[in-house]
Amino acid sequence: MNILINKIYFSIILFIQLIAMPIGMMGQVPLHSNNEVSLPEIVDFNLSKLQNDPQDFNASISLVESYYRIKDFQKCILYANISEDILINLEKSDNRHKNHDFFMFYIYQTRGKSRHKLGMFRKAMTEYSQALTYNRSDSDLLIDIGNLYYNQSEYDSAMFYFQLAEHFDSLSFKSKFNIANVYYVRKNYDSALYYYDASLRINSDFAYVYFYKGTIHNEMGNHELAITDFNNAINLWPDNPQIFYQRSLAYMASENYKYALNDLDKVLSMDSSNYDALRKRAQSNLILKNYKPAELDLNRLITINQSETEGYYIRGNYFLQRKDYARAIEDYNTAKDKGLDFPELYYYSGYTNMKLNNLNEACSDLSEANKGGIELDRKMQRFFSKCLQEIN
Repeated sequence: MNILINKIYFSIILFIQLIAMPIGMMGQVPLHSNNEVSLPEIVDFNLSKLQNDPQDFNASISLVESYYRIKDFQKCILYANISEDILINLEKSDNRHKNHDFFMFYIYQTRGKSRHKLGMFRKAMTEYSQALTYNRSDSDLLIDIGNLYYNQSEYDSAMFYFQLAEHFDSLSFKSKFNIANVYYVRKNYDSALYYYDASLRINSDFAYVYFYKGTIHNEMGNHELAITDFNNAINLWPDNPQIFYQRSLAYMASENYKYALNDLDKVLSMDSSNYDALRKRAQSNLILKNYKPAELDLNRLITINQSETEGYYIRGNYFLQRKDYARAIEDYNTAKDKGLDFPELYYYSGYTNMKLNNLNEACSDLSEANKGGIELDRKMQRFFSKCLQEIN
């Protein structure tokens, strides 16, 4: 209960800054539509207070919170250090702050999160370990530690702390969501879906949950369920291109190519250099026999992405459909030269070489396709046997 009271106490510190501002200064502070003072103005106010009184703890600790919120993590660490020094000085002078332990916990936790954001993982863990000495059951801290391990792909340790957080706070949305994420990266999809659904029962307005559920349903082949999940995610986050892209994959898997095209158009309107979306739009247009738009997308993809490989394969298929065998084989060969290596590429390359009467190349390609598990139809098998005979 004391921890909860302290958290409520601290949550109103920034609000107190507004009340504490001199009337003259209040008139100069631009207010937002919700009548709150902007964070930069609160920062300026507290910097001024701290300059006048270097031992003003309320000013220094408010700067810690403010700089963390505006993602200036270096300054957040700086003022966390200053706040810690002030608390220590108060204690040495027998004037210990009444909420000393809570604020020491907060300083270590926030400094740990800042170091984590800056990629300083070992130092972040040191800070979190110090925070644990003040409170071992704070679910937010345990989740922070879990995230530190998660971001280093140490999933066993991450799961331990996420589950510990859930143990201390069974209604924690974040603990259930993060447990689901660990199951997701481990491809334990049933357990991931269970915990995503559990998190939604606590907070149904978090788009990422629907997004990850949709991605799982896509990977499991449940494309209609995936589309429903992505619809929910889009309702909550309508300007996220990745959600539209994932929904387009579900539509393509369901052979709803026109709907897929609509989503891919939306993605590219928000992110014109999205290579994956360009590639998938070209594929959808090819299937719908919209050849010109497909060719334009493929040409653009190959032009803007120097490392592109699959685009050459797809454009080769386009030229093959158009019976432009010379340009098709040129793209297939480029795809192979760039390292693309899968049976379908060799099959279509072999077929194209057959049409061009390049017997040696056709035989080599069809041999690779056959090794990769592609069964040749009777016509191709006869040609393959003929090639072998002529070569030998």
